Amino acid sequence: MKIMIYGAYGFTAKLIIEKMVAEGMNPVLAGRKVRPLEEVANEFGLTATVFDLNSPKVIRRELERVDLVLHCAGPFKVTGKPMIDACIDTSTHYLDITGELEIFEYCQEVSNNAKANNVLLLPGCGFDIIPTENLGVLLHSKLPDANSLEIAIYGLGKPSKGTTRSVIGVMASGSRIRQNGDLVEIPYGSQPKEFTFANGKTRTCIPVPLPDLIATFQSTGIANIKMYFTMKPMQIRMTGFFQPLMRVLRFNPLASIVEWIVGKLASNPDEEFRADSPSYIIGIVHNGEKSIQADLVTPNAYDLTATATVQAVKHIEGLNSIPTGYVAPSEVLGSDFITTLGGVDINYHQKY
Repeated sequence: MKIMIYGAYGFTAKLIIEKMVAEGMNPVLAGRKVRPLEEVANEFGLTATVFDLNSPKVIRRELERVDLVLHCAGPFKVTGKPMIDACIDTSTHYLDITGELEIFEYCQEVSNNAKANNVLLLPGCGFDIIPTENLGVLLHSKLPDANSLEIAIYGLGKPSKGTTRSVIGVMASGSRIRQNGDLVEIPYGSQPKEFTFANGKTRTCIPVPLPDLIATFQSTGIANIKMYFTMKPMQIRMTGFFQPLMRVLRFNPLASIVEWIVGKLASNPDEEFRADSPSYIIGIVHNGEKSIQADLVTPNAYDLTATATVQAVKHIEGLNSIPTGYVAPSEVLGSDFITTLGGVDINYHQKY
């Protein structure tokens, strides 16, 4: 299977490329900027092709020579749809590393078209969606009649430039939860809740519009889902203060400028920082009478993304029959995929 990595000079993409090369894989590298793309291609001894996503004709021409695209160029709300459309038109499997809910919604929207062209749509091959969706499915298997799921994340650590840009876009779009089967919008920073994580630290978390609201709902059918992320009390108060500005940015071209500036000011987490910054996840399912909690500890989010993505691609390469259309991670990789990755620990606790 011939693989293309688009956005190959991004921080996370380079971590993925390093692991792919170590596994003996030789992806084609792609992106819109000549110099950084050439630098990465020369560093790893790989071929590269330069193109942007403005022309559907150009994208389709480039994809004709590969079987699978791993899309790593964000913000995905801008880059995702043209790449997905081109993959469907050229019968090229689509994977990405996004955590943006909008892309999951779009993949669901075009799923039937993808099926008609025998195309797999698997967004979110890294952190957060792989560990959290797998955790939700594993918990659901232990409490099949669960009617609610809460998942809280702590320890993303220092966000990369690309993640920072995406987060600004997410904040501008407000937050959402899954309520009685429907996606419901709530003010960003509302409904805070405290969780005590496996490292013993208790942190305040707020609901955030993570893609589990799509993926884990599809794979478990649980009608009430809230995804939480840790935030300091001062940060929560600040989100309330800036909420009017966020609403303006949601429908304003200035949003892309703000995202670019904030991304420029951010810096990528180095190897030493990542090695000392594991991620902690809590999952809790309820059925009205009892609940089961799981504590999941993983390597740093960026290292986990690189490992999970490479192993996901290898898993798909080894399938006799590749699923088509939009699928949640567990539907193609298995519900215990997260437990097969190194440095992962999970513990369950039943409560009444």
